[in-house]
Amino acid sequence: MNAYLWAKLQQELPDYWKTIPNLGVPIIPAQQQPEATESGLNYITYTYSDHASRDMYVYQSQDIDWILFSRTTAPITSTIALCRDLFGRWDDSAVEVNEWMRTHTFPAGAKAFYERYNFKSITVTGTTSAQPATDEGGTRDGLVSVNYQFVEGYLDS
Repeated sequence: MNAYLWAKLQQELPDYWKTIPNLGVPIIPAQQQPEATESGLNYITYTYSDHASRDMYVYQSQDIDWILFSRTTAPITSTIALCRDLFGRWDDSAVEVNEWMRTHTFPAGAKAFYERYNFKSITVTGTTSAQPATDEGGTRDGLVSVNYQFVEGYLDS
C-alpha cells in the first residue's frame, strides 16, 4: 500500500512530496518521525493493524493509518482527496492496485514479495482534515484511514 501511494504521489502531486535526504521515501513508520521532522520536508507516518480472519482464514484484513505532515494545508488537503480517489472504490481500487503491482518495476529481488498479495477490496474508512500546528512554525497534520482485504500467496521455496 505504501509503495503504491508513493508512486501515485510522485505522479499526481510531485511538487508536494519529495524524497528526504538520508531517509528516502517520505512514507515512514511512526518511529522514524524525528528524522523526518528535522528535514523540514512534507512526510507521512503510518501504522497498521490486522483483523482476525474469522471463518475464511485465507482472507485477511488490515487497516492502515497515514498521518500527513506539512507546514501548509495544501499538501494535506490534496493528498486526502487523492487517497479518496485511489482507495475509496472498494473492488475497483483493489483491481487497480493489483494491476499496478503486476506491471510496476520493483527493485531487484522485491517483485516476488509484492506478487504475494492479491487485494480483494480497498476503501477509505475515514479522513481528518489538516489540523493547526501546535506551535508557531510547526507542522500541521491530517489523517487518512484505509481498510483493505487481501489474500496472501506463498513464495516458492
